[in-house]
Amino acid sequence: MTELGGAPNSGIICNRIIALDACRSMAIALAMLSHVFSKFELLTFIDQNAAAAIGFALQLATPTFIILFGSMIEIVYRPRIARGYGYDVTNRLLMRALQCYLLYVLSVCALLTSGQVTIDYALRCALMMGVTPYTDILKFYAVALTLAPALIVVRSKLGLPVVFILIFAVHAAHPLIASVPDAPAVFGHNYLLPLTGFLYSGRGGVGGPSLLHGISLVAWGMATGRGVSLLLSVCPSERRQGVALIAFMVVASAGAALALWDWQTPFQTVRDLADMSLRHANNPLYFAVGATAALLCLAACLRAFEAMNANRISGLLVFGRTSLFTFSFGNILLYLAPHVELAEMTSLAMSLLFILLITLQSVAFAKLQKVGSTSGIALAFQTFHGVASQAASDIVAAAARRYSFVLGWPRCGPT
Repeated sequence: MTELGGAPNSGIICNRIIALDACRSMAIALAMLSHVFSKFELLTFIDQNAAAAIGFALQLATPTFIILFGSMIEIVYRPRIARGYGYDVTNRLLMRALQCYLLYVLSVCALLTSGQVTIDYALRCALMMGVTPYTDILKFYAVALTLAPALIVVRSKLGLPVVFILIFAVHAAHPLIASVPDAPAVFGHNYLLPLTGFLYSGRGGVGGPSLLHGISLVAWGMATGRGVSLLLSVCPSERRQGVALIAFMVVASAGAALALWDWQTPFQTVRDLADMSLRHANNPLYFAVGATAALLCLAACLRAFEAMNANRISGLLVFGRTSLFTFSFGNILLYLAPHVELAEMTSLAMSLLFILLITLQSVAFAKLQKVGSTSGIALAFQTFHGVASQAASDIVAAAARRYSFVLGWPRCGPT
């Protein structure tokens, strides 16, 4: 199973990929903690200010994760396209989009099995016209991965300055986007509201970010990836360019966050970020804070992993290496969790139990993926995975050929 934002399996571990894996591990861990705490209402049993501070930290996971996805597009896929592998990259990205969509549908089936949604609502979710408690981000990734080849073309032809202008334009238009009227009712029902919420505005009940706003984070991630590539260059002048680009981005995002913060009631802004109200509204402050956090996290990881032995620490990055599996099946576990009467100790016990189950599930999956394992179960899994991957490749191959042709890329890479 291929991971969200992960690199192709080249067999070469380098510092920049290790640093991205570390950031992705932290982001996915924060996301799953947030979902576990929400499911079992753990934060309701502690001091409200402490709960808001914890919730604030947990809400940084989503923008960080999306930005890291954009970084991997820039670091891994754009250079491969430049070397003539446009079709191969397009095919890989469409396969990942299909994986995300199928796992999203599987999570909806888990909701249906647990009795939390009806069949007709599950069908609307499959058509991207519904809302799920934790896994709507898989819808975003399914579309974002499909758009990724086109985003690479836009970024390559327009350059980073124009990309920054487009990012600014999306968030500067927040008052205009927020004033767009709700979608009209269909047969007396607001069937279109979740769809429009997913596309451009959170007013349809979608947890955010919308596709429009999320793509701006992907673009920010591509700029971040460019900075990382320059920082790790052997050329001193390129390293200086990388430092300047990352510094500019930190100052820009942190400056925007400081300018948008409500300094009359500063902790209320923390609460608004913690309870997802700013995220639901696709407020620019949410993205500015998330962009700053992602940059600082990545810079810290690059520094921390610069001199480390990759083989010694790779086992600590299991969530980053199994991010799609961890997110999808971790949330399915939460959907299928038995309903219990929650008290403080029950909530704590259930939270710890499911954190352990999610961790063990991800570790087991990582071991099954390990190439060279002599375990019969691992070999059977890898055989199944290979067959499933080939089937997915066959499904998307025709679309990938047409898509890459439209973008001007050859059928195959150079020989």
